[in-house]
Amino acid sequence: MKLLLIDDDAATLDVMTGAFERRGIAVVPCGDPREVDRALQTETSVGAVVTDLRMPGLDGFEVLRRADDLGRARGAALPVFVVTGHGTVEDEQRAMALGARLFLRKPLDLPVLMGHVRAALRPADPDAAP
Repeated sequence: MKLLLIDDDAATLDVMTGAFERRGIAVVPCGDPREVDRALQTETSVGAVVTDLRMPGLDGFEVLRRADDLGRARGAALPVFVVTGHGTVEDEQRAMALGARLFLRKPLDLPVLMGHVRAALRPADPDAAP
């Protein structure tokens, strides 16, 4: 499974992509939020999303909505983790109400985010009890 990483800031996208890849997580970087739909449709192995909140054209709230729609179509939730440098308490509440698994403010606590992403991308244990 891969991580779809969405951020309109090229430097942030590059740093975060490298951080995930160095830890063995395959990343589909998306620097243009308008390309999110294409990435979600063509990258069928995307198992989780990390998205910036504030982006031109398509914000993190809309990413949450589209990931929810795709998860419903696939029959399995697509976990979304929101990161932001400018989020408010209201933004956090709204993101969580829209299904965000985690809302982190920058500067990121990368180990916390990594732990959540790894757990989301881990294949389900078919022998585990429901």
